[in-house]
Amino acid sequence: MRLRIGEVLGLQRRDLENLDDPERALLHVRRQWNVKANAFTPPKADSVRSIALPAALLPALRQHLDMYAPIHRTAPVLAGSRGVRVSQSALDRAWRSAREDAGRPGFHFHNLRHTGLSKYAEQGATLAELLHRGGHTDVSVALRYQHATAERDRALTQRLSSDIEV
Repeated sequence: MRLRIGEVLGLQRRDLENLDDPERALLHVRRQWNVKANAFTPPKADSVRSIALPAALLPALRQHLDMYAPIHRTAPVLAGSRGVRVSQSALDRAWRSAREDAGRPGFHFHNLRHTGLSKYAEQGATLAELLHRGGHTDVSVALRYQHATAERDRALTQRLSSDIEV
């Protein structure tokens, strides 16, 4: 979903809206779990934002909430067996295990963010849209996700050619 690990750990049920309506489904990034402060703090660089959720993720997200998250509005989206927020170290252990099982031992949690924002850019997102979705304030950071690919270059060139045909 293109979130930082602290933002994922800060998610609460109330941060997910309209999960039954793909046209209106939203995720609100309002806080992060700050390990150093041992508390919830505003997201990095004050990047409070609301982003649309892809329809393809909604069934799995609803299933996750039904199975694992307590039902009250401020319940953590990632909750342990007692309904409390999962710690970053517990998430790290689960992530290491999952990536080993998948045969991707070098795939870091932050790689999900990079992949998601790169795919978003490949769909034609503008720089401003990338800045918003990723919660960035520095243009040079957002530019990392606008990788030029041969396939995308060819598609854009074909569109350009159709506009200038004589």
